[in-house]
Amino acid sequence: MQWLENDFFSYLSDWEKSVNERSGFTKTAMNSMLLSRETILGLKMTSKCVLYTLPKMICLVLPIQLNRLGSLFATYLKCLV
Repeated sequence: MQWLENDFFSYLSDWEKSVNERSGFTKTAMNSMLLSRETILGLKMTSKCVLYTLPKMICLVLPIQLNRLGSLFATYLKCLV
């Protein structure tokens, strides 16, 4: 989880910065080297949700039988949408 919090977000920023600092490319070509703004926003939001909820979910999930884990996770995902 520390990788997600410490490295992943800075990796996305460094990637965008690296592409924007390139010269000799059209704006269209540079945009094709990047993920869309919507995708980056979605990755950041999902990552932050995982960082926030996973520690809380572990306390809830450990006592539950493994055969119920799939239905619990599906119900949880429906709540996020």
